[in-house]
Amino acid sequence: MPFSIGPGELIIVLIIALIVLVPIFLILAAIRFARTSQSGSARRILDERLARGEITLDEYQAARRAMGG
Repeated sequence: MPFSIGPGELIIVLIIALIVLVPIFLILAAIRFARTSQSGSARRILDERLARGEITLDEYQAARRAMGG
């Protein structure tokens, strides 16, 4: 007897796949968002420090290179 999947079994497989994949996707998206916002806030703070005259242009450029940008 050949193996076959009916509509009920297919729906169960899809639901299980969604239960597994949706949390993984959300976790990865949250990690990506956290990295982006941290990097953006570090650059913003650095820009503000340069604007206030707290650091020199050389220090600013060195910090930007250290941040990867």
